[in-house]
Amino acid sequence: MKVLVVDDQSVILDMVIEILRRYYEDFTFLRATNGREACKVASAELPTIIIMDWEMPEMTGIEALQRIKKNATTSKIHVIISSSFSSSSNVSMALENGAIDYIRKPIDEIELVARVRSVLMLHTAIEHLNTAKDIAEKG
Repeated sequence: MKVLVVDDQSVILDMVIEILRRYYEDFTFLRATNGREACKVASAELPTIIIMDWEMPEMTGIEALQRIKKNATTSKIHVIISSSFSSSSNVSMALENGAIDYIRKPIDEIELVARVRSVLMLHTAIEHLNTAKDIAEKG
């Protein structure tokens, strides 16, 4: 499973990867430092999950999220937005633009792992439903 972590602050990027690596040793972690790079990596690598900062140079996380969701190749990737914005309107904006979840900064390890675990459970359920649908259509 591939996870793309996107943040313009390398300390946060490293911290998120280090936390998740402790829980998910078999994952492949990819990095990007801005929204534009995130879109390129997402198209090339097709990660299962993207954990992306909202506030970045060149292209914000929300702008990148919109691009990822509009692209047929990347639209099914699960995106978790992270931000120091704490108002419910920001959370709502992220979810309305296609994010599957939202994590407030500073990122808490327990919350991060719980949200990733939740997305993975949803991803597995969707895969099972798609497999059942394919079998039903063929049979």
